[in-house]
Amino acid sequence: MPHTDGPLFHPTISTITCGSYTVLEFIDGRVNTLDHTETGPQEETNNIESFQPESSPRETAFKILLEPRSLLILKDSLYRDYLHAINEFKEDTLCDKICNYENCETTHKMGDILKRGTRISLTIRHVPKTTKMKLKFC
Repeated sequence: MPHTDGPLFHPTISTITCGSYTVLEFIDGRVNTLDHTETGPQEETNNIESFQPESSPRETAFKILLEPRSLLILKDSLYRDYLHAINEFKEDTLCDKICNYENCETTHKMGDILKRGTRISLTIRHVPKTTKMKLKFC
């Protein structure tokens, strides 16, 4: 399901893909909605929290092909403004929404069909100190 990694993590995430390739999809998470409350419409909001998959299905903005031994670094607007997801498919037909063909180690082109295998993802996140409470173990 499309999601963000949220504000708990520092706004840079690194992922190393091992094993099989996969396709990571990005959905524009910037949503303009009107908040209708008892007092009437409020100002427009433009944030990811107002994304609701059931009520407002979104189209994939673009995809990234993650090859084995590849490193992906998400930061800035890609981290902040887009939801990401990996669909549960057994194979992918590569299409024009994949934006990184020229950066792939293996030569892939539109129309190629790639079968997925087992993928292991090593995700590295920086979590700033979130509490001042000190735990003491005896």
